[in-house]
Amino acid sequence: LSGSLQWNAVAHSTTETFVAMRLAIDNWRWQGVPFYLTTGKRLARRSTEITIGFRSPPVALFRSVDGCATHANSLVITLQPNEGFDLSFEVKSPGDQFTLQTQHMDFRYAEVFGESLASGYDTLLLDVVQGDQTLFVHADETEASWQLYTPLIGKVRPLHFYAAGSTGPSALAQSTKTAGRNGTARR
Repeated sequence: LSGSLQWNAVAHSTTETFVAMRLAIDNWRWQGVPFYLTTGKRLARRSTEITIGFRSPPVALFRSVDGCATHANSLVITLQPNEGFDLSFEVKSPGDQFTLQTQHMDFRYAEVFGESLASGYDTLLLDVVQGDQTLFVHADETEASWQLYTPLIGKVRPLHFYAAGSTGPSALAQSTKTAGRNGTARR
């Protein structure tokens, strides 16, 4: 699998093809909740997911017994491909002894309804034909996007190279999650 640096026309390009960002929403409801956005070209897999990591409660209903600590529950909503969701949560194992297990629940549209959902482009093209503007970006959303991204566009950041077919520059993706830094990369 070749990347853009192997293509003669763009071999010396400095255009970013991978971005990983940690964002925050500055209001009371989302205070302290990080949002991670990662996108790139020619990555190992193509997917669109929303992962919600629930906070552990400030007060535990059960005390930790013999190192049996609770873990935060999580919900992964998969928008494409293989649309559906996965929920993982802690449950007490049956019996007198206090032990917890992580359990998983999942749902896939194709498994339940026997077919995959139409692609996003199919849906949008049908909406265009029918004159339905519900799923289109509105002016206020566009303006909010420009307010968010304009400060980032003007900044020059170091490029981090990655191989086509990889998950992107591992050092950059890891540092984004641990340190909350923004970064860009080129493969």
